[in-house]
Amino acid sequence: MFGKWQGAVIACLLNTYVLAQGAITGSTNVCVNGTHTYAYTGATCGSYSWSVTGGSITSNFGSVINITWNSSGGTGTINVTATSCSPTPATRYASLNVTKIVGV
Repeated sequence: MFGKWQGAVIACLLNTYVLAQGAITGSTNVCVNGTHTYAYTGATCGSYSWSVTGGSITSNFGSVINITWNSSGGTGTINVTATSCSPTPATRYASLNVTKIVGV
């Protein structure tokens, strides 16, 4: 029934990596039209790709960015993908939600 594999033991090694998450540090309650600084922490990486909703990146220094939040209230989101990181894994992700406060 099993042919030549009868009685053979097959070993299987499974490597599992947990996707490493970094963190974005910076203000989570911000005034609209205000500019705030955010930084990726978690590993030393070769490049950083940032995306922002509800605001604009006004300067980008790799692991540190400045964002000016637009004039509407609500929420904003910051995402970063960091690549060529050390130690492994080589790609890491982080996200931060921000509440935009309209002045009175």
